[in-house]
Amino acid sequence: MVDDKQEPKTPGEDGDAPKKSRKKLFLGGGILGLIGAAYLAASAAVPKAPEYKVFGGPFVAPISPSNFTTNLAGDGRRRFLLLELNVQFDSYEELYATTRTALPFYDAVMRDAVLRISSKYDESVMNEDIGSVFLEELEVALDPILFPVQLGKSLTPNDPDPKSGIRMGFSGAKGTLRGPLYDHLLTIDAGEKKLRLDDGAPVAFEGTERDLRVENERGRSVYLDVTDLKPSFKGQVMVGVHGRIRELLKKTFNLQ
Repeated sequence: MVDDKQEPKTPGEDGDAPKKSRKKLFLGGGILGLIGAAYLAASAAVPKAPEYKVFGGPFVAPISPSNFTTNLAGDGRRRFLLLELNVQFDSYEELYATTRTALPFYDAVMRDAVLRISSKYDESVMNEDIGSVFLEELEVALDPILFPVQLGKSLTPNDPDPKSGIRMGFSGAKGTLRGPLYDHLLTIDAGEKKLRLDDGAPVAFEGTERDLRVENERGRSVYLDVTDLKPSFKGQVMVGVHGRIRELLKKTFNLQ
């Protein structure tokens, strides 16, 4: 007698189960691929957030590689002050201040400011109260010399922004904008020959201006040279300072 009972088949014995598994794997892999492609497409569509930095610090550095000897007012200018100062500051980069102080142009302008201000004071500058007033006035004068306004990724205040070609004007030191570089923007349309600072009113230009004054909505101003502005440039350029002085610190302060 033939036994009609059949032995149960193990999965995959006749090849049906593996085919179904391969089909499921293929479908699953295809779905995952579509999801991945959709994610990448969606990520590419999202605009990249603009770069933004904040000041670090406080840092300390010498205000000058060497000390000052300056004549004081009164007594026939026979009395003089031997002065050596450090500066406490905030900045995007700690090395910015020491890089600036090593420049010959910086040293000449900074020394002129120190001598001009110290010559208004007599020997009473050694009094603690008078000395504090003197240093506060000096701090206001030195802050824009140590931390001048720059444009975009320019290496120095005298260099043009490499992206647009715009640079600071002849009267750059007279501008009243003192905000951080990453907090202020110039919006430029070279084709339309218009630009504006932050949310200020648009300013038209011809392209020959070397000292174009532009104000933002708060009345803060910068002076710009547009003569090398790239004719096709349309976009935004950062404008502002790389740091700020917190305090001048006395290292040597002797009356002689």
